[in-house]
Amino acid sequence: MALAGSLARQFTIGYVRPTGFPRLDALRARWDQIERETQDFVAACSETDLARIIGYRNFQNERWAYPLWQQMVHQVNHATQHRSEVALLLSQWGYSPGWLDLLYFVDVQQQGLTV
Repeated sequence: MALAGSLARQFTIGYVRPTGFPRLDALRARWDQIERETQDFVAACSETDLARIIGYRNFQNERWAYPLWQQMVHQVNHATQHRSEVALLLSQWGYSPGWLDLLYFVDVQQQGLTV
């Protein structure tokens, strides 16, 4: 699947390098592009795509292989870990990011409020 190959390349080369984003608007533009590409990737996935075993090598050059759906769930879970780590650091420095709970976000959205 071409999309999986593209996804793997982007994980390998990395999305964000601080030197490539001299201003916040440049970083925001790149994030918006990543979000669009992610939405397109997910929308294009069929049941067959999700069941396909995708192999890769990690940074220790170990070979692993999992169904795409498991790798996608892992990515969401792993991102949650990073968000919580960053939130803790920001809070310790006096800059809490506020509520990160999904259900809080859902409630706010249903009430037509902005976070």
